Amino acid sequence: MDAQEAGGLTGIKILDTLTKVLAFPVSYGLILVILAVGVKPFRLALTICVLNFGLFSYLWQVNYPIIHLFWLAFFYMSSLYVDGAAINRRTMIGLALACALLVLSAMNRFGDGDDQLFGAVQRYVVGYHLIGFSFYDFQLANPNSILHVHTYGRSSLGFLEQFLEQAFRMIGVDYLAASSENAAYNDTAVSIGVSQAQDFNAFGTLAFTFYRDFHIVGIAIGGFVYGAAIAYGLRNLRRSWIAAGMFYLLATAWMMGMMVSPVEQTYFWFCLAFLMVMSLASRRWRIFPLPRRRWERP
Repeated sequence: MDAQEAGGLTGIKILDTLTKVLAFPVSYGLILVILAVGVKPFRLALTICVLNFGLFSYLWQVNYPIIHLFWLAFFYMSSLYVDGAAINRRTMIGLALACALLVLSAMNRFGDGDDQLFGAVQRYVVGYHLIGFSFYDFQLANPNSILHVHTYGRSSLGFLEQFLEQAFRMIGVDYLAASSENAAYNDTAVSIGVSQAQDFNAFGTLAFTFYRDFHIVGIAIGGFVYGAAIAYGLRNLRRSWIAAGMFYLLATAWMMGMMVSPVEQTYFWFCLAFLMVMSLASRRWRIFPLPRRRWERP
């Protein structure tokens, strides 16, 4: 994305790693559960998680937590509207104020001359959601790109394969997870454009992951499976809170997939596992009472 994550935050390697690896996914998983089971009983917890997103974004100088929040709010509000649920006025005001603050922040940082609003919109709305396709097209046209060295499913395993990488490293065997290889390769800036070419990096996209796995067939099959999972979550939104949580995660990750491949990221698989664990725990021990959505039938 536009900012490189700092090499350290506290100077304590273990603490920095835990902060970087766990803070965002844990907050993300909690937000998904709260949105899925009902916001009203957990407003304080939701507020803390959202503030943690903002703090994480500020401390590590990255912008993806804020973009995630935008799309999570968008799909959540859209699901309420589609289902005919009453949308709380205070929630709407809160979201409007949050959006206004984000716009002002973006204008201040990425505004272009006198037209700061245009500069911010061009960067976040237009640029971030379109550059990924140009980046993919650039790699596709490059015969030397690793995009053409197929990984046969390993890229789609994403973060999960990194555990295997660490296990081999412990016994002195060199092994590189496909997601680690993709991240390192895509971190090198490439010049995109003709008359006013600019250097871009890190815009791997879902298309990059699926194509690297199984060529064009990977895009067709991967896109179908992913789309079917989103459709399932949307169809069962009112019947199952875990389906609702999966829908919010997958729909948001799909939009983020225009910028960087979500299936190669830590948060994606962590949140899926978190939803499953919370579902099993709530059924087995009733430690997490799940209120019905107010528009569901008893």
